[in-house]
Amino acid sequence: MTVSVGVSAAPSATAVSMMNDPSGRAYEIFVTSLQQAILLSDAITTHQNIVVERNKRIEDKRGRERQFDVYWEYELGGLTYRTIIECRDHSRPLSIDQIDGLAGKMRDFPGIRAVMATSAVYQSGARDKADEYDIDLLIVRKHKESDWDTLDDNFARIRFLNIEVVLVVPPRIVGFHPVVDGKWVQENTSLDTREPMNINDLNTEIFVEEDGDNPHSLLEIANELKAPDDGPSYGGFEKTVNMKNGFLVHKNQRLKMLSHRVEYLVHEPVREKIEIDIAEQIVGVVEYLQKGSKKSVLRNGVIWDDELTGGSLGQ
Repeated sequence: MTVSVGVSAAPSATAVSMMNDPSGRAYEIFVTSLQQAILLSDAITTHQNIVVERNKRIEDKRGRERQFDVYWEYELGGLTYRTIIECRDHSRPLSIDQIDGLAGKMRDFPGIRAVMATSAVYQSGARDKADEYDIDLLIVRKHKESDWDTLDDNFARIRFLNIEVVLVVPPRIVGFHPVVDGKWVQENTSLDTREPMNINDLNTEIFVEEDGDNPHSLLEIANELKAPDDGPSYGGFEKTVNMKNGFLVHKNQRLKMLSHRVEYLVHEPVREKIEIDIAEQIVGVVEYLQKGSKKSVLRNGVIWDDELTGGSLGQ
């Protein structure tokens, strides 16, 4: 297989829109899966085996069960850290009133960290209101083309892999014509040389032995064949091999051969070019508005960390 790799600074794939689910369940699953991947990649918490739960019901300080979209907890240094995420898959900006609503709900859950996630942006002033209530704001979404223009690496990430697959088919023997030593056959066997040998399968029933070596099947011999150096590279060819101490082995018969001629085909390699767009391996992106950073989650569990640009900070 021959592989060639190219780097492109101008991506061509179209952005994938977030799923449209009025119930919000699909978006909650999406947020849960990304958060689980990010936690698994965190060196501080990997030993905790944290499980991110969806549609979690928790008792408040008055003993009432309340529902949260996403929840996880872990223990570190003797302390338990608990976090919830409320998910809003909206096409319109998330309002200040919704931040107020979450803050009111969290008054009954002291000690739990609150996070709001949306697939859109936030209204003007929503971030200030979230800072007032100590609520983290996230934009959790699918990858978009502009993400490739805001990478903060000192080197370019590979966007496209151009792979050329070359499938080489071994030569195939289509005719086998042995010249048997008739005198040897008459002296050493009871075979009637006037009767043709009934051979059904060229590749597996015929073996050729030379100078006492282990017998080789025609399939093994075919793998050693190639096109002549002075002719075309592919097509049908013939080859004659003279033998001093060769034998034809077929079932229970072992006959001395003077030579054999094979007719064989050499096939042209099958070539196929494949382009892999790395963007299609990005499951989703999490923007941390207060931190000014974002994480891209890939299907193989790799997490890319980048800074947010001014245009990605919501409204």
